[in-house]
Amino acid sequence: EWFESVYPQVAWVPLGDRFNGLLESFTKLERAFGWDNPSRGLPKINRPAQVSAWVTHGRGSRGGIMREGAGPALADAEAFGKQWWAWWGKLQPAWRVPKDGAEGRFVRGEFPGVEKDMWSSLRFSGQNGVLSLIACLFWWGRKLTNEQRDGEGDWREAVDDLTWMVNGLLAAEEAGQAAA
Repeated sequence: EWFESVYPQVAWVPLGDRFNGLLESFTKLERAFGWDNPSRGLPKINRPAQVSAWVTHGRGSRGGIMREGAGPALADAEAFGKQWWAWWGKLQPAWRVPKDGAEGRFVRGEFPGVEKDMWSSLRFSGQNGVLSLIACLFWWGRKLTNEQRDGEGDWREAVDDLTWMVNGLLAAEEAGQAAA
């Protein structure tokens, strides 16, 4: 199944408890989605080019330059982080409130509701869904760990925001299943 072949590509290097929490929430979400793997994925507007390269190379499963979870090489963690935030900002539901003066950042708080349509802009399961966002955070986190320390705060905020959103998606999915 897709999850077993792709999940190791974003989990083979420990990036700390914060990232592990994101991976746990993501696993619960995909389980709630029934491990569905549609071909349609997240919108590509502002998506980092490295995601396309990763997908083209089989998400590391075909060997080659991106084998064993290596993922694409990032030249600059800060620049990649800005790309991730730009993509993330375009994916947000209309109800998310932007933080003042922080491009691509949003206020977190209570979930506004658990109706599935409220979460539709990010409700993409499988290897073309939330996994792509997580893969970006994995590569970014590895770059910070291996070579650059500047930008860890931005990375942590990105992990926290994606975790918040994944937990909201999970709550909506579980509420929908309970109502069915």
